Amino acid sequence: MQHKLQGLGEGPGKPSPRNAGFTLIELAFVILTCALLGCLVAPALARSGDGGKRAVCFNNLRQLGMSMVMYGNDNRDFLAQPNWGSVAGNSPGWLYTVTNGVIPDPGPGGRYSSNPVAAYATGLWFQYTRDPRLYLCPVDIESPTYTATNAGAYRPERLSSYVMNGAVCGFGFVSRTCKITDVWSPDCYILWVPDENASGPGNPGAFAFNDGSNYPTTSEGGIERLHTLAGAEILTVGGAVQFVSVQRFAKESSSSLKSLAWWSPFSGTGH
Repeated sequence: MQHKLQGLGEGPGKPSPRNAGFTLIELAFVILTCALLGCLVAPALARSGDGGKRAVCFNNLRQLGMSMVMYGNDNRDFLAQPNWGSVAGNSPGWLYTVTNGVIPDPGPGGRYSSNPVAAYATGLWFQYTRDPRLYLCPVDIESPTYTATNAGAYRPERLSSYVMNGAVCGFGFVSRTCKITDVWSPDCYILWVPDENASGPGNPGAFAFNDGSNYPTTSEGGIERLHTLAGAEILTVGGAVQFVSVQRFAKESSSSLKSLAWWSPFSGTGH
């Protein structure tokens, strides 16, 4: 009996010293496998995090596009003045109205930093959005030209990361704007984030964020490459948000004729 009990104790149910733990080779294999998986997963997680900020940008443009359409519905199909020229008159624009001779500044250290809604309320689109966050790309506002608090170190305009195509007013005539239905294609570009580093890292150039609008050219910043180097989302006149590659934007902006970038109805060439 004693022999049988001993035999049972040494049967298959009892772990042998060999199965009590990992060998050094097995442990090394597990560590190597985890390291390889980390190398594969880390970039994916990084892309996922940036993808979240890119989704915020996409939603911002979509909401701003709805504001554009609603403004047009309330104003006989006319587009809002694009704030062409930093202090060119006191005409209300899509983004702001010049107040006391300057652009309302809600940025860090700005006059409206403690009450940003009051700054945005001077713009024609804000009545349809009422959320200052919709005007700011979550990556762009990390830029030193936005976060600086010393006058002269930050941009002239910190209300919006997005700028409007000056084609709306014919690139200069502040008092006039065109109708949405005057534009030759609903796919024409109207709102985007310019690349403030187009002239070099930390060099925002003279006009990237000079006011609420811009020329659709690579020399004036082109489109941002904050979320991906391939291109960026752009709001179109038809209210849709489209991904436009850097190459496509450069091609459209370099055209001497009417294009998706150059579409001013006040000129035969769109320029």
